Amino acid sequence: MAPILKFYHVPFFWYFVLTLITGFFFGITLAISGFYDTKKLTGVFFFDDMAVLKVMFSAIVVASIGLYLLVDLGTLDLTRLYIPKTYWISQLVGGLLFGIGFMLSGYCPGTSFVSLAYGSIDALFVILGMIFGMWVFGFGYKLWKGLYLAGYLGRITLDRLFGMNRWIIIGAVFVIAVFAFIQIEIFEQKKKS
Repeated sequence: MAPILKFYHVPFFWYFVLTLITGFFFGITLAISGFYDTKKLTGVFFFDDMAVLKVMFSAIVVASIGLYLLVDLGTLDLTRLYIPKTYWISQLVGGLLFGIGFMLSGYCPGTSFVSLAYGSIDALFVILGMIFGMWVFGFGYKLWKGLYLAGYLGRITLDRLFGMNRWIIIGAVFVIAVFAFIQIEIFEQKKKS
């Protein structure tokens, strides 16, 4: 959304409306995919349902191809996009906490709201827990600052990290995704029989 607001001078009201519409359709997409159901979401951890893995791999590949195709066509200036800084220690700790929370609750942030819309009360507690966690982090920032800034490596992208052309990286990710899909299908067929 930010590039639309920044480059096309959309009034804030319409930017807000566009954000709501995009979020609405994202929620519908999650709902249609069945990602409001904790069994479907946590199925990947128990090797019961690999839909989440398939969707994530697909999203990464499609977004990468689309993003860099727009860059190569001159439609998108990559330097204008925000690339978060890498703090590998804090991101590792955060990833572990996120994974534990995801596995215990069966929700990630987006899916908890979709599930709440479906009437799941447990999703409300997950949302309240996220708000409480943000509150604890925000008000206790001085306590967490050392961990939050630990392991700084700058802004890293895979093409810079490996010193390779981005299309080679995207091609490699595509091959890995196809290989993973094939292995998942084989695994799921064996599990069914």
